[in-house]
Amino acid sequence: MVSGTVVISLTGSGHELLHLAGWLRGEDDLRPGVTMDEDSIEVVVNSGSVATLCTSVFDWLGHRREIDSVSLSMRAEKA
Repeated sequence: MVSGTVVISLTGSGHELLHLAGWLRGEDDLRPGVTMDEDSIEVVVNSGSVATLCTSVFDWLGHRREIDSVSLSMRAEKA
């Protein structure tokens, strides 16, 4: 199984990053691989969990109630 790390960074309010990390930790497939620092979230994914990550990020974006804009970028690092 292919695995790697996806690094997610946001511009906007700092609490958005914390909220997204909590949202991702709510997914059983992702929970063990989610870590966070001041600037980004790292999620260890494999070929089985990458779809869960994409779905979860888009669900989170759809449930945001904040008016301010958020810019999200992801970069993958192959393990």
